[in-house]
Amino acid sequence: MAGLVCYYNSTKYHYLFVSRDEVHGRHLRVLSALPDQATTDAVTAPVRLPDTGPVRLRAEIDEERLLFAFAVGDDGWTWLPNVFDASILSDEAMVPGTANFTGNFVGVCCQDLAGTGRHADFDYFIYQEREYHRNARNGSGPGSH
Repeated sequence: MAGLVCYYNSTKYHYLFVSRDEVHGRHLRVLSALPDQATTDAVTAPVRLPDTGPVRLRAEIDEERLLFAFAVGDDGWTWLPNVFDASILSDEAMVPGTANFTGNFVGVCCQDLAGTGRHADFDYFIYQEREYHRNARNGSGPGSH
């Protein structure tokens, strides 16, 4: 699996990833590590993707709201319906007794969970700050750009 991660540490992150398995084929999901929930790991339902071709991934954060989107090829953005809690990506959301540091990260990553030696290719990564959008779900999605 490979994708875009908003990461504070191993107990606090949201990971939008593309994967493939025998049941769902090529698909997209979000894996979240949630420090203040009864179940610490949460995974969204799979979103089926075409078997081949590039997939673009996007994250937008407005204060405590994290929204993810994807696009296949040159298609426009499709926003996932979930609003994820970006406030967990901070010193304030901590599991008692765990170490914390100042700052969080956004980046790309991949895991070869099956040990098959497969790799992920990323063409580019862009980080762009923008103005806060109070009504992030208006129009075609956050920022509408």
